[in-house]
Amino acid sequence: MNRLNALWIIFILENLYDIAVSILGWSSFSTEENLFIWLFNYTTNSYSLIPQLEILIGIKLLFLIGVYWYTRLFDFFKVSKYKWISLIPFVIVSFLVVIWDTYLLMNGDVTSFGPL
Repeated sequence: MNRLNALWIIFILENLYDIAVSILGWSSFSTEENLFIWLFNYTTNSYSLIPQLEILIGIKLLFLIGVYWYTRLFDFFKVSKYKWISLIPFVIVSFLVVIWDTYLLMNGDVTSFGPL
């Protein structure tokens, strides 16, 4: 397996883990650290699982599609042997999100996002 495939697998698994941990956090605390879901909950006064899950999956799909097309630019500019380097920042950011979600879930010290 080459580096590019390994990074894609890590990236996808990190995002699936983020979805799973978010669902566990919702069932335990009814809060979310994601700004879009927090705004949905704030404006509708609803904490039901299905709309939150739809928003989260939509955000993840848009993120994955954006990263895919970003890496396709390396093919367009004919530097595809360095395409794996373009995935490293996204894998690192996703890893930090996974660490943060796991920390929130393990400590049970979750409060509302409340950025506004």
